[in-house]
Amino acid sequence: MHWPAMKVDSTKVVIFLLIFSGFLKEFRPILPFMNTYLTSSNRNFTDDALNHQVYPVWTYSYMALLLPVLLLSDNVHHFTFVIIGTFGQLCTMLAMIYGTTVACLQIMEIAYGLTTACDISSMSFLFFVVGDLKKFQKIISMMRAVTLLGMCISYVIGQLFLWFGVTDYTVHAYVSLTASIATVLLILFICLLRKVCLKPRTMHRRTENDTKFGIHFLTVLFYRLKKCYHSIFVIKWSIFWAISTCGYLQVVNYIQLLWSNLQDKNDNSTIYNGITEAVQA
Repeated sequence: MHWPAMKVDSTKVVIFLLIFSGFLKEFRPILPFMNTYLTSSNRNFTDDALNHQVYPVWTYSYMALLLPVLLLSDNVHHFTFVIIGTFGQLCTMLAMIYGTTVACLQIMEIAYGLTTACDISSMSFLFFVVGDLKKFQKIISMMRAVTLLGMCISYVIGQLFLWFGVTDYTVHAYVSLTASIATVLLILFICLLRKVCLKPRTMHRRTENDTKFGIHFLTVLFYRLKKCYHSIFVIKWSIFWAISTCGYLQVVNYIQLLWSNLQDKNDNSTIYNGITEAVQA
């Protein structure tokens, strides 16, 4: 007896996996407790060092990296930056857990700045895969909702760990690291699936000359970049996006320090960072 072959739309599979990777990427129970974790006896960093030498690096590295990512993503494969951002997330978690110096944490913040700068490439790649603007609006809304759901669930789980007596934040950190590793593996699988199964119309459009290596390819890339830089609208939008997001990141950067100071001032040992961040997400 022969079962009928099931036809699977590879484009839909890629879209589903990419959306799910957004969930995994944002699944970081350690994030609401990062400052508490880094200042704990296991890590032994000071609030002053984090405040002045570590946290500002994320904002400035994000601002420095976002503009090149925005301008390059349309001239290089969008998915290239998706991969780079995913590996940046993995480097962030590794540096957070195993870094023993301020310099290591600064590298962590640079990697995280690269990750957040590359987030927009996922949206660009989705649009490239979907092709239809109406469908894209629906799918990008789903992706954003799933991403926020991943944040919310992970923050609640992090809070539940504390309420059930898991006060060692190393557990939170390793759960976050596991999710980052799973994200990398999933993105690499999407990369393979994209090359093998994705319909030709969703691949990056190139002319015959564009695919050649060497001087001609670099020349074509240079003129494309030059054309982007000549677009005042693109530059204005990119700068506005960078500045507004950096302002938000400044608040996110230092809010945990404020909570820690208020907690110490009021002699309150109960931490509600996870549930607070979940509500905010």
